[in-house]
Amino acid sequence: MPDKTANKPRVKVWKPKVRTGCRTCRTRHLKCDETRPSCLRCVKMGFDCDGYPKPKPAPVEPRGLAPRDLKDLVPKAFSLAPSPECTLSNFQFQNQQEYLSFQTFHERSMFELVGTGPWDLWDRIVLQACEYQGSIRNAVLAIGALSCTLDSNRASEEQQLFGLVGGSVQKDADRHEFALQKYGCAIGQMRRDIEKGQYGLRTTLICCTLVVCFELFEGNHTSALAHATTGLELLNERNNGRKKDSATSQQGRFEDSLGEIFMRFNRTARPFALESLFEAQDNFIDELEETLPEVFISCTEARRAWTRTVRMISESMGLRQSRDRGLGERSRRRAASHTPSSGSEDSEEEEAWQVDLVFARVRRGRLYPQEGLEQLLKWYTSFQPLFNSSSVSGDTHFRAEAAYLQAHHHINLIALRCAPWDNELQYDHFTPLFQEIIHLSQEILVEQKSPTSHRPVFTFDTGVVGFLWVVATKCRDSATRWQAVRLMLDSPSREGRWHSAFVAKGAEAIIRIEELGVRDMRIPEEARIKAEGVTFELVTRKGILTYSRLPRSGEFGFGKRLREKIEVIW
Repeated sequence: MPDKTANKPRVKVWKPKVRTGCRTCRTRHLKCDETRPSCLRCVKMGFDCDGYPKPKPAPVEPRGLAPRDLKDLVPKAFSLAPSPECTLSNFQFQNQQEYLSFQTFHERSMFELVGTGPWDLWDRIVLQACEYQGSIRNAVLAIGALSCTLDSNRASEEQQLFGLVGGSVQKDADRHEFALQKYGCAIGQMRRDIEKGQYGLRTTLICCTLVVCFELFEGNHTSALAHATTGLELLNERNNGRKKDSATSQQGRFEDSLGEIFMRFNRTARPFALESLFEAQDNFIDELEETLPEVFISCTEARRAWTRTVRMISESMGLRQSRDRGLGERSRRRAASHTPSSGSEDSEEEEAWQVDLVFARVRRGRLYPQEGLEQLLKWYTSFQPLFNSSSVSGDTHFRAEAAYLQAHHHINLIALRCAPWDNELQYDHFTPLFQEIIHLSQEILVEQKSPTSHRPVFTFDTGVVGFLWVVATKCRDSATRWQAVRLMLDSPSREGRWHSAFVAKGAEAIIRIEELGVRDMRIPEEARIKAEGVTFELVTRKGILTYSRLPRSGEFGFGKRLREKIEVIW
C-alpha cells in the first residue's frame, strides 16, 4: 500500500528566533547547545567558540528608594520628621542624575570608614531630615554628585550620566556644574529658612556639616575651616549653657557627634606631616577613663580604647588642643571677619609651625616619649589576640577593621620612635613595619572593593591614604614606596583634604626627587625631603606641594631646612 504522506510537500517548521547562544553559532545561523565555556557544536566541527555576549544591564530609571526600617533615634518630642507617614520610599527624583547622586550618598555614606566610630546615628538622622528639608536634600545631592567622580567601579551607563566615561575636561565640567547647581539651591534655601527662623540648633548643625563637607571636597579648605569654626562656636555656646543632667545629655548626643566630626575634620585638614597623624583633640562625647582590659572582645571596644590611648599620648607630648582653639587662631579671626584668603599657604605655614614647635621642644631637650610608648604597648598587648583571631575568622569586614587599627598603631609607633630626632635617617629602621602597613592597607582595600562593602568615597578620617602617604614619603626602600603609590592610584578616595590621586602624584614627585642620581638606592640625609603642606583645586586637578630639605653644599643657611614648592597635576 503506497504511503499517503510521500506526495505531501515538506513544510519548514517555524520556531521563534533564538537570540541566545555563542557568537560563532549566531554568526553561522546554527542551533547552539549553549554549553559553557565552549559549545559542543563548535568543538565537534573544529571551530573556535567565541564565547557568549554579556547580558545588557537593565536601564537606570528614576525611582524611589526601597523602604527601610528607620528606628526612633531620639525621643518623639524631638522627632525630625513632620509626620510619621513620611518614609524614604516617598522620595521622588526629577531625573537620573538626582537618583544616582542620592544613591551614592545613601549607599556609600561619606562618614563610614573601616575602623572608625559608628555613625549610624548621623546617617539616619540626615536621611530623615532629607524628607522635609529641601536645603539638606539639595546639599546631599550635591555631595553625592561629587562623590561619583571617585567611584570608578560604577557601571558605564551610570557614569555617562555625569560624563565620567572618557575623562575629558568638558565632561568633568558638566558633572561639576550639576553639583554646583544643587549646592547653590541648598545655600539659597538655607538662607531663606534662617531668615524665617525655621532652623533649630540640630538642623543648623546638619547644614553646617554638609557645607563643610562640600567645601572640603571642592578643595576650599579656608571656607571649610570657617564654617567648621561656626559650628564649633554654636556647640560651645550650647555646652556652656546646658545643665548637666542625664536627659539633656541624652538629647544632645547627636549634636555632640557633630562636634566630633568638626574636630576630626580639623585633624585631617592639617598639612602633610607624620606628626599630625597621631594628634588628638578634645572629644565632645565624654568617655570614662577606664583601665585597658587584658584582651579586647570587639573592634569597637579596641577603637574606643585607642581613642583614649592617643589622647593620653598627645597630652604627654604636648599636642592636645582645647575644643575652643581647635581650628587655629588665624582661621578663627578670618572666619569672624568673613575675609576670604588669597590662598591656604598662610594657614598651612601656621599649622606646620605649630607642629614643628612642639616637636622642636621635644628634640631640643632630647625627651624620649617613654610614657607614650608604654601606653602604646599596653593597648597593643590587649589588641593582638583580637587581631590574630580576625585573620582566621573569614569575616572580611572584621579583618579590615582590625587591620585599620593595627596600621594606626604602627604609624603612631614610628612617629613616637622618631619624635626626638629631626633626622630622616631614623625611618630606615622601620622598613619591615612599613612593609606590614602596605599589607594591612591591601587587606582594607580588598574589603572596600568587595560587592557587599559600603566603600566610602569621602570621609573626614585619616585612613588608608594617610597610611600609604607615610610609607611613600618616609620609607626609602624603593620597591615598598612605589607599591604604596600604585595602591593609591588604584583606589580613588578622599580622606579630609587628602585626595588619593593627588597624594599619589605628590608622593611620586618626592620619590623621583630623592632618587634622582642616587646609586644603589641609598638616599643620603642631604638628599631627603620632608613634605610640609599642600593646596589643590579639584576641577583643574592641579595642586602645589610644599616641602623642606637641608641646604646643599654651598647654599646659605647651613643646618636649617629650606622650603620649596612644586606643581602637581593629576
